[in-house]
Amino acid sequence: MEYIATKKVAGGKLLRVKCDVEGGVLSNVSLTGDFFMHPEEGVSELENALNGMSNETPVREFVSKLNDLIHERGFELIGFSASNIAETLVEAIRGGKDSWGSGGVASGEAGKDDTSSGLDELVRSAISGK
Repeated sequence: MEYIATKKVAGGKLLRVKCDVEGGVLSNVSLTGDFFMHPEEGVSELENALNGMSNETPVREFVSKLNDLIHERGFELIGFSASNIAETLVEAIRGGKDSWGSGGVASGEAGKDDTSSGLDELVRSAISGK
């Protein structure tokens, strides 16, 4: 099943994490948004680092694995952090709500979308500048 969460992180950048979970294992992890990373190719390395991990992995272990890779490869993350990635990933796979109301809801599941309240929250954040 595919899981998606979108989050506005500190600094105003948008981060979307998509992944599949089969048999409790993450696959096809995708990180997108309006953040920057140098080198850009590092995004795929971060995604690959998360593939194969258990969906029950604690947030701190996701963060540790990502930070180890970031430091080892000398990546520069601009507008987001390893913690932001891990928290958004966990929101998706464990049923947390994201700013669009779709986090943790398997694609195609009906009756669980709360888009209007999530959109209202996003608009309020944009207006207030937070």
